[in-house]
Amino acid sequence: MLSEEAFSEWAASCQLSDAARALLTSVRTSDPARIVQVGRSNVSGYFASRKMGHSAGFESELELGAMWTWDYDDDVLEVWDQPYRVKLNYQLPSGRTGGHWYPVTFCVLHRDGPEFVECKYVKELQQLVASQPYLYAIDANGTYRTPPAERAFERFGVPFRILTDRHLNPKKLRGTTAG
Repeated sequence: MLSEEAFSEWAASCQLSDAARALLTSVRTSDPARIVQVGRSNVSGYFASRKMGHSAGFESELELGAMWTWDYDDDVLEVWDQPYRVKLNYQLPSGRTGGHWYPVTFCVLHRDGPEFVECKYVKELQQLVASQPYLYAIDANGTYRTPPAERAFERFGVPFRILTDRHLNPKKLRGTTAG
């Protein structure tokens, strides 16, 4: 985890906006926006991060695999779980405007800049694209997206992306360290 001085130097080197700095400072100094949920159909728990010096919550093997990968990635400086709730606004199929508060899975500080990340399995995303096209999409490159979340984070100048099980080593998704 970065010291305050190292964070300030990193933010300056990334040329972050004042809004992005304020958001990331809030993420770094606040408790998670929500507590991970334990359910019958999910794998949940806490990952003891060597990089962060504390435990971070996960709600799926995908999230655990992502945290394990980031914890050993020298390009990743910090990872914050359940860091922020962002208001998503969108147009419903009826033409009415809709919106809701969306808890983001992770905030990841890479050497070259921050990003907010949602973890979803491809199988789930395929269903969401069909049932909630106003929230989820797949672009021409086969990349799954959440345009309302991307727009919500644009005002900070921080990217948002969906990380899927296609991005991670399957052995890490099974909770092994072989890879």
